[in-house]
Amino acid sequence: MKNKRLILTIGVVIAVALIATMVILLVKNTTPEEQGKDPDFLINSSIQESNLEISEFETEEQLDNSLPLYYIEDITNVSVVEEFIDTLGFEYERNKAVVENHFTWGDEDTEAFFNYSTEDNILDIMIREDIRSVVKLTRDNAETVVNSYLNSLGLEYEYKLNKMVPSGEDTILYLSRMLEGYPIETPNTYGATDHLMFSERGNLVYAQLLFAKFTNKLNYNVPLIDVDDLMKVINEEEYPKEIRVDDVDFIEGSENVETSYIEGEFSSEVVDIIDTVSDCNPMDISIVYYYPRQTGIYLLPAYKLNCVSTATYEETEYSISSIVYTNAVSPEYISSE
Repeated sequence: MKNKRLILTIGVVIAVALIATMVILLVKNTTPEEQGKDPDFLINSSIQESNLEISEFETEEQLDNSLPLYYIEDITNVSVVEEFIDTLGFEYERNKAVVENHFTWGDEDTEAFFNYSTEDNILDIMIREDIRSVVKLTRDNAETVVNSYLNSLGLEYEYKLNKMVPSGEDTILYLSRMLEGYPIETPNTYGATDHLMFSERGNLVYAQLLFAKFTNKLNYNVPLIDVDDLMKVINEEEYPKEIRVDDVDFIEGSENVETSYIEGEFSSEVVDIIDTVSDCNPMDISIVYYYPRQTGIYLLPAYKLNCVSTATYEETEYSISSIVYTNAVSPEYISSE
């Protein structure tokens, strides 16, 4: 009980999604020659008892006891974006006007329009003419094809396919950029860092691409919370976590409703339902790096739990699929300011 209370008390301080909390991460150096320096890092963190035995999970190497601490570089990647635009086949001069940290290329009359935000390092692309085609996309080849395609355009990262969604005659691919074998996830649809829309003929017509740079410049690793301990407190109401839902089929017309994880039309009912979600019964647990779409902060590892939970709608309880993100950094390395 004492350990449970300790974990819960410290856990309230840290979150990995929607509550704004200031914490100090006390990170021990991973190299012997650097021992003893233990700097304090001020991090603006934004994320908030199961009887299930941890032995039931397929943990594999995902649940290592420590992971690198990455920093989201606060840099403007305009030159890298311009190289990408050139490689894509468009020879545009950058527009002179810069509005609210946005750089643009092209306009409403050109073959394509590019809008780059330095706040979240996202490049929005709208293409009005057919350009380089990819082979016909199927669920079996989509991840391989899109990795090859983006690599050929100079984005030399590995991408994981989160979801492939038909949109009329087009196809949208939702991707997570991989970081040393772990996916980066965001508050976006399906947790994607990037997404691309291809026409029926395999032509790129729209994309949102992440150009953020993540570095482990200090060569630090952070120890992780023991999963056994996490499972004892994850369902405590006070324990900080972000809960998202991916089905609300008990709402009439739910196939067109946005669920905070799946795209659709906004519904205030879903917001109210999320507030009632409880009793996360995890079907699997994985580790992700949670990117809050801002630069100049540290990128923290998070546990992602795919759960069967309980939700209340119109005074009736329903079983619901939910996704829970919560801090993965060991509590002994966290203290409140």
